[in-house]
Amino acid sequence: MEVDWAGATAFINDRDTGERLKAFVFVATLPCSQLSYAEATLSMDLHSWIIAHRHAYEFFGGVTQIVVPDNLKTSVTKHTRKELVLNRAYREMADYYHTIVMPARVRTPNDYI
Repeated sequence: MEVDWAGATAFINDRDTGERLKAFVFVATLPCSQLSYAEATLSMDLHSWIIAHRHAYEFFGGVTQIVVPDNLKTSVTKHTRKELVLNRAYREMADYYHTIVMPARVRTPNDYI
């Protein structure tokens, strides 16, 4: 399952107050089938990130063996060619679901030559 926050910040209107609130769209995709799940959240914090994963698993009807996030700070603390350190809570979530987190490859300037 590939996961990330998608695109530009969206906005929703609170029906009660009329206030315009920022919304961030979480997207999870199963790469072989292209089946996708999307959810808008009011924050891009760790709690929202993990809850959105849980909702994606519920939508797909199961847990994937591998999760591929981008290298955002919510999931990855450090990622170099020699070392990968996941955010502790994100690692614990992966352990709970018995899945492996394999962040997208880190690109270097030499990759674009």
